[in-house]
Amino acid sequence: MAALLCEANEAAKTARAAGQVALPEPVLADLLARYRELVSQGFSDNLYRRTRVAGDAVRLDSYLSTAAKWGIDKLDALKQLFTTGRPWLPPALTPATAT
Repeated sequence: MAALLCEANEAAKTARAAGQVALPEPVLADLLARYRELVSQGFSDNLYRRTRVAGDAVRLDSYLSTAAKWGIDKLDALKQLFTTGRPWLPPALTPATAT
């Protein structure tokens, strides 16, 4: 994108130096088409990144929520994961109910 914007700037400088008030239509059309393609690609790349990160965040939140339901401090669950490489796992499908 930066290279395209620099190219557009140079084209505008050249046109002004030649006494033109606008870029020639073919030059402008080419610059706009390339700009739109780069913007579209940027949106697509960022959407994928946001979607992937959002999925990771949901999984992490679910993991920490489950740990908390079992009485495990969220920070302790994360410490175990990152210091031992082994995640905390619940010993059964559901925590024991308080009586």
